[in-house]
Amino acid sequence: MVDTPGFDDTELTDTEVLTRIATWMEFKAKITRHDNTTASARGILGQLLGGPPVTLNIQAQLVDQEMNPGNTDAGIAVNEVNNAEMRRLKEEMEDTAKNIREEQDEVVITAYRFHQEELQAQSREFEEAQKHFSDDRTAELVMLKQQLADAAKKSDKSTEDYMWGGVSATIQSFAQDFLSTVADTMMRWLRTRA
Repeated sequence: MVDTPGFDDTELTDTEVLTRIATWMEFKAKITRHDNTTASARGILGQLLGGPPVTLNIQAQLVDQEMNPGNTDAGIAVNEVNNAEMRRLKEEMEDTAKNIREEQDEVVITAYRFHQEELQAQSREFEEAQKHFSDDRTAELVMLKQQLADAAKKSDKSTEDYMWGGVSATIQSFAQDFLSTVADTMMRWLRTRA
């Protein structure tokens, strides 16, 4: 995972944030050939990480400790961000309600109720997407662990060599799914802000 520029700057427009991300990606892009060997995978990881292989906390928590993605340190951090956003949305709704009570304007009250229902629907959608993502990851990890154990028994390679060959594909799949979920959520959020 990387820290992309602009997401923590609340004063930038959506267009400015997306422009910064595009520029950042263009600057950081690098093409490396993978020839489906453990050495090649380790070489690519070494380039990405800038040093010797390191087991990430999330890897250890998902694989070694068999934790549910939502219970990992990363999952907890995501949940904390989501909870903070939910609190902010609740405060925003409460402020809107206060303004509506002060104005006593029926059109504004109707618009508020619609906005509140929309935010609640989005909140339910987001919670459901999180649950499905977590459930899907758990099922996939159980299946992958069994496949790894079965394949290691049949392989002439050591378990570590065999595992490193599969880790790059697993990480790539997890990263793609995670980034896709984040992008979908952000696009829905950006549409509501427009």
